[in-house]
Amino acid sequence: MDVFTVIILMGLVTYIPRLAPMYFFNVEKIPSSLRRFFSFVPYAALGALILPGSINAIKGKPEVSVLCIAAAVIIAWF
Repeated sequence: MDVFTVIILMGLVTYIPRLAPMYFFNVEKIPSSLRRFFSFVPYAALGALILPGSINAIKGKPEVSVLCIAAAVIIAWF
């Protein structure tokens, strides 16, 4: 396969799942509880990606990492 063909196919494969919900779901028909659940998904995914690496940032001293995470949470809150 040509490199450009592979790039185009990969782009379609990643674009179609993002485009499909716009055609299959109507925002007004989604129940409010499900809509609220979906609003938290990006935060949960971000936390699942960042938190494990943050705790293991300083080898052998997880307490320092926990203090830094706590400081970041407090700063982000304000």
